[in-house]
Amino acid sequence: MVVSKCDHAIAINIYGEVWTWGRNDKGLGDGTTVDRSYPVQVMITNDDGQLVPLKNVMIVAAGEKHSVALTRDGILYTWGDNSKGQLGSGNSASAHINKTCNCCR
Repeated sequence: MVVSKCDHAIAINIYGEVWTWGRNDKGLGDGTTVDRSYPVQVMITNDDGQLVPLKNVMIVAAGEKHSVALTRDGILYTWGDNSKGQLGSGNSASAHINKTCNCCR
């Protein structure tokens, strides 16, 4: 599955891993603000505070400057621009590393 919106794109591979590329001023999910002309893997922070690949994703969506991924076990991950609260994190802070919402379980 591949989706795109404005200046970035998102893809899921056959293993449920998420890859993004494009403009990165609000966050592609790779922990940087470097624009990417090639796919980079979306990373999350595990319970030990280490960055690990986001896996087990079944669907992704792209907003104008934010992205959303839903895992098979109902966890919703969001990252990017949050100026209007579109990440669902309860604030308006943008996130270069994605936030987790357990609202789809």
